[in-house]
Order: sequence, then structure tokens, then C-alpha cells
Amino acid sequence: MIRVRQGDARADVSSRGAARPLPASFAGHRVLLVEDNEVNQTVGRVMLGRLGLEVSLANNGREALAAIDQACYDLVFMDCQMPEMDGYEATRSLREKERAAGSPRLPVIALTANAMIEDHERCLAAGMDGYLAKPVRLDGLCELLERWLSRSVPSLSAPPAGATSPAAAAIDPTTFAALQACLGDAFPEIVAAFLTDAPRRITAMKDALAQCDAERLCREAHSLKSTSATLGAGVLSALCRTLEQEAKAGQSARAGRRIAGIEQALGELVPSLRSAPHTRVAA
Repeated sequence: MIRVRQGDARADVSSRGAARPLPASFAGHRVLLVEDNEVNQTVGRVMLGRLGLEVSLANNGREALAAIDQACYDLVFMDCQMPEMDGYEATRSLREKERAAGSPRLPVIALTANAMIEDHERCLAAGMDGYLAKPVRLDGLCELLERWLSRSVPSLSAPPAGATSPAAAAIDPTTFAALQACLGDAFPEIVAAFLTDAPRRITAMKDALAQCDAERLCREAHSLKSTSATLGAGVLSALCRTLEQEAKAGQSARAGRRIAGIEQALGELVPSLRSAPHTRVAA
């Protein structure tokens, strides 16, 4: 478990370098972000930190339960699909501990890339109190925090003047620019992490297919689907979603072609990400 203090992240930094103060609307509140993907961890950490929250990180459900035993949190953001112990099992275990000890209920918000009603029902059945769709948008995050922490929060969803985005059709410019404006100086870190993580995921997909490991194939496709959507790479995300769905259904006949398409889409995306102004990502 990693703890990160974000007390110095209180300014909205535009691509021109201008900064305007952000009120520390949630100062004094502590949240636990449970997420196994490095890109999503960084995005979530920076977003929450910029709103004045103290953020701790856990990589899976087991780490989350250990963190909750060791410290007090006001809210937990729980990814649903993680190795070792997923978010559903971790939340069920947490609720059992609370009932046995007579402890107050700790709010748990699911982080899910699945939009089906049955997925949301599964979150609630596991004992989660709500869900936040991936990719996480700042306006939705602010609304949720305001509801659970009962504080007002400024609207930061609109990118400031000067925010830039790549021109490639594979990237949604609005999503890209909004994320860049929101994360400010941390944005290059996100892009660099994605450019490191994505090829590894594709290699892992190929290995999973070679070993006939449908569960791992589904997990890797799900992860890349999520991080691609975070950056606004809708084409890549959609390709990964198709592979994930087919792997989950045990349909492997087209998996090799799906992975090849994903690899091609990433190859077309990389130059745009590296050349986008203010990302400062080395080739």
C-alpha cells in the first residue's frame, strides 16, 4: 500500500503555464484508491489530490483490506477487476468484518468500465454503495464526492484556454484536452505510463492466447480498454472491449486477429501521443 499526500496540488495549470488556485474543498478527508493499473492509479491520484484530498493507494483487494485495518478513511474507490482479490470479494469481506465488529459502514464506490445493468447490480449486491464509470470524468467525480463527503466543490470539467490535443482521429480531442487541462504538469507522466504499459499488455495478450488462458486474455484486454478510454483513444478501447467480450464468452477463434488489430491501432496512436504539445514524452 502506497500513501501519497497531495497538499501541493492546489492549482489548475493550463498548457500555457498559468495557474489559478483551487479551493481545498475536501481538505482533511482521506480516501483509499484501490486500482491495479498504474495509469488509472496516477489519473485518480492526481484528480483526487487536486481537490484537496489525501489519497492512499492499494493494488488489489488484499492490500485494500490491510490498509483499512491500519488507517481510517472517509471513502474507498474500489476497482472491480483486480488480481489476487477483486473488488467484489474485498467489499464482501469488508462488510463481514464491519458486521462482526459492529463498526460503522465505510462507503465503497465501485470503479467499473462495464455499463450493463447487471454489472451495477453485482456491485450493489457485493455491498458497494455506488459506482463510478470508467473512464472517470472530473465532473462525475466531483458530484460523487459532494454527495458522500457533503462539501461543495468547484467545477473543473471545462479545459482552460490553451489546452491542446492531438489531431489524430484515433483520439477524442475533447477527452484528451480535458484530461490534459485537469492533470496539468502530471499529464506527461500519464502519457509516458500508458506508452510503457500498453505494449506490455499486448505482449501479455499474445502470451495468454498461446497458453489458452482466456481469463488472463480477458483481464489484459479489460485493462487496456480502460486506460485507452481514459486518454480518449476510443478506437483502441473499442477493439479491446470486443476482445474482452469474446474472451469472456470463450470465443477464441478470432482472438489472434483481434490482437493484431489492437497492436496496429496502438501503433497508429503512439506518434500522435508523442508529438502532442506539452506531453514531453521521449520517443
